[in-house]
Amino acid sequence: MRKILLVLASMMALSTPVLADEASQQALKTRSGNEMGVSVSNYNYWESNDSVNVSGGLYGFEYERTQALHDFFVMGDVQYKKGSLSYTSQSSGSLSNLSNYYYELRGLIGKDFSWNSGSLSPYSGLGYRYLYDDNRGISTTGAAGYQREISYLYIPFGAIYRSSFTNAILETRVEYDYLIKGRVNTHLSDSVGFNSITANPDVTNNQTSGWGIRLSTSYQEKNWALTPYFNYWFVQNSDITNSTKIQGGLSSTAGVFEPLNRTVEYGLKGSYKF
Repeated sequence: MRKILLVLASMMALSTPVLADEASQQALKTRSGNEMGVSVSNYNYWESNDSVNVSGGLYGFEYERTQALHDFFVMGDVQYKKGSLSYTSQSSGSLSNLSNYYYELRGLIGKDFSWNSGSLSPYSGLGYRYLYDDNRGISTTGAAGYQREISYLYIPFGAIYRSSFTNAILETRVEYDYLIKGRVNTHLSDSVGFNSITANPDVTNNQTSGWGIRLSTSYQEKNWALTPYFNYWFVQNSDITNSTKIQGGLSSTAGVFEPLNRTVEYGLKGSYKF
């Protein structure tokens, strides 16, 4: 009897760490719930052909809803960011205090796996991004600015890795975004009435080649999280649309396109989970 008790005690001693490890990994898997957050970031957009740069600070609001289904999960998130930016160009001069905002809507599906004492959750889905630039006004060189609307439809491919850190959780996200299609509406008609321009129709261009990257690491303790992040977009030249402008009584036709451009945004988000 004594030997049996010793064997049982030994088995319990050996199994306890395994149970604890299993419980720990279970706690790291995706959970159902909501997350609301606010963010501040630095935004920088530039074009390669004319040294055009739009930059400044943004503040935003983000919401994420997750539903866990055993080892699978579905996730939806929305974010809205707004700021006052500055525009500079070698040929067009500069403008300041320009209104800018963008929002994104995403639907994702993924699966949890236990990996390296943590939880790895690859995911994919569909994303939509809409950006509005209000560059109306007269620049330092007398050029007339205009509004732009840019939309992206893209497929995200990402993974979330969660690991324990003392009494908290570290959550790292890595994501690659494949651009399906981009669309740029340029309101050139905003320049009518300036510099003897009497006609300058709006144009629409399509973008078919581009990609993005998202990186973030979140420190989560109880219901609170603090997340530094980095987002990047690279988009190739759009197609070309011919547009006819009348200035000073003279008519001229030129091909209008959205040049190769890059966007970098990095910031910090604070959020509450419930």
